[in-house]
Amino acid sequence: MKKALIIGFSLLTLPIMAQKNNVPEGILTQFTQQYNLPSGTESIWKQNENSFTVSFTNQGFKNEITYNMEGVQIESLLEMSKGRLNETQISYINEHYKKAKIQATYLLQSAVAPERYVVDLVLDGQRTRLFFRPDGEFHMEQKL
Repeated sequence: MKKALIIGFSLLTLPIMAQKNNVPEGILTQFTQQYNLPSGTESIWKQNENSFTVSFTNQGFKNEITYNMEGVQIESLLEMSKGRLNETQISYINEHYKKAKIQATYLLQSAVAPERYVVDLVLDGQRTRLFFRPDGEFHMEQKL
């Protein structure tokens, strides 16, 4: 029984460790320098076609950071408090999504586009992501 538990645990932890082992050292170094996370913080790495994305929770907020193969951060999606939405964003949501429940709010930063505020909400079982410009004006909607 004890042997089966050890083997089972090893199989559960192997994919996460294997993923991190596949991340180029330059990307890991850049991530560690940029985000001085508390010891024991779990980070989950995913390899994309031309980049790596790391997901982690810091101080209760979910974050996703994407690096290109050279270790340059190309995008970040940082969860933020709903209280950081401005009056223009709140008014738009109240007018167009009255019965929706806000699940999360994020700050989206990208190397190729202006900063955006992102709101994930659910209305009648449909998950939707709203994007707002820095001034609070609505930009676009994406069904998830």
